[in-house]
Amino acid sequence: MMPPESRERRACFIFDLHVGLPLRPAPLPRAGRGSAVASYLETDLGGPVSELAARAILPASDVLAAALDRGFSCALSVSGTTVDLLEAHAPDALAALARVAGHPRAEVLAAPYHHGIAGLIPDRAEFVDEVVRHRERMREVFGASPAVFTPPELCATGTMADALPETGCTAILTEPRWCLPRDLDPALVYRAGSARVLLRHCALSDDLAARFFSPGWDCSPLSPATYAGWVAGTPGECVTVGLDLDLLGDGGLLEFWEALPEELAALGVETATPSAVLADRPADLLGPEREVSWSAPDGGESWLETIFQHSAAEALARAGAWLPGREVWRHLSSTDHFRAMAMRAGGCGRREVTVDHGATVEAFARFMRALSALEARSAVRTRSRRAAMALRALPPEAAFVFSRGGCGAGYAAHSLAECLEQLAFTDEQVVADHLARGDFSRWCEDVLGDRVLAVQVRECRNREELQQTMQGRADELVRRRSRSSAGSPSTR
Repeated sequence: MMPPESRERRACFIFDLHVGLPLRPAPLPRAGRGSAVASYLETDLGGPVSELAARAILPASDVLAAALDRGFSCALSVSGTTVDLLEAHAPDALAALARVAGHPRAEVLAAPYHHGIAGLIPDRAEFVDEVVRHRERMREVFGASPAVFTPPELCATGTMADALPETGCTAILTEPRWCLPRDLDPALVYRAGSARVLLRHCALSDDLAARFFSPGWDCSPLSPATYAGWVAGTPGECVTVGLDLDLLGDGGLLEFWEALPEELAALGVETATPSAVLADRPADLLGPEREVSWSAPDGGESWLETIFQHSAAEALARAGAWLPGREVWRHLSSTDHFRAMAMRAGGCGRREVTVDHGATVEAFARFMRALSALEARSAVRTRSRRAAMALRALPPEAAFVFSRGGCGAGYAAHSLAECLEQLAFTDEQVVADHLARGDFSRWCEDVLGDRVLAVQVRECRNREELQQTMQGRADELVRRRSRSSAGSPSTR
């Protein structure tokens, strides 16, 4: 039995706020017993955080609080690192957000604490821990117990959905362009097992997050009345619009939001929180046609699109499998670093910006330098430092660059594991040329510091022998590199 349709058109407006720690150009030497995080990331953010608070958070909070008092409803997704930074540098902005979050017509949503890619890498326990710690922080600061989970970039996966009950959440907000069939109606509620699935409406989100700021758009300047008409004219159970909260401080969008609630109400559009919408549609009352599979028929898109993003994410996952502590690692997982490696910027719920290729290269280099230094400094806490060093991630300047006829082949190996992955698709002649010149053996000895592997590789005559040799040695090194005692404090 399907629940009755709402008498009024419904709309959910969700505001996301995340501020992360930028990477340093190169890691600093460790000094004394100070925070390890400061060696890898910029932590002196008082100026930027105060500027963001004054430009966007404080005025946006005032507008939203006033709208809530007039009958508007909305939801907030605020990362744990954002709360930490506001608490340290802009407590007035955090208090303003708390007034919005504590309003009876507002809802606070759950997310990974560091707004990171936990859940996109194969570490279920880390994903659960990130969300649980975030929910605890939201309870501490905002007095809220979030039930709806919002993954960064709204890129949900089957792994996240399966682990959701362990986090205390009962629903997930995502988009059909990721791991779901693309023909799903974004104005309907779906289910994945016992969890309900709410979809962001990308077109209506981008109207505010991207096109609103484009003077060449044929609907520019967009009026609140016109936008309200689009929402009212969208059929379905609920229109969910999501965008970054800091956008409200740009280009007239704040004034737009001051007028929008009344325009929506005039057209009979009821605003509601995600939980209010989902309460009318229990998972067990959603029929089989609403059951979603987390593997799109056409493969869907991956939020991690570029070779830089994939290489960095895989290196991060490998490091996370053995590092003795997680504080720095979790900050490295932040989507900020991976966004900076993208070849295009913007997208659903985010303002479009120009992408500079040189900046993406530098973002990747900074990330790999930080991760490589983190693994090198942590190697002393393993039973075999040499094994840990041979397996660590490498910065671009130390990577093995595959080449053909003296020209780069377009990819490079930033670890022994990545070299093995790339050997699987590298042209046989390219491998043969590198073997003939002794390139692989020199890299193993001079960069990885593994003389045993260098000698073994020197004897290889073709790709198959090289793969078998490297894989066997990698397996041996992993066995030798064991994690230090689980309860020991991090010294990174």
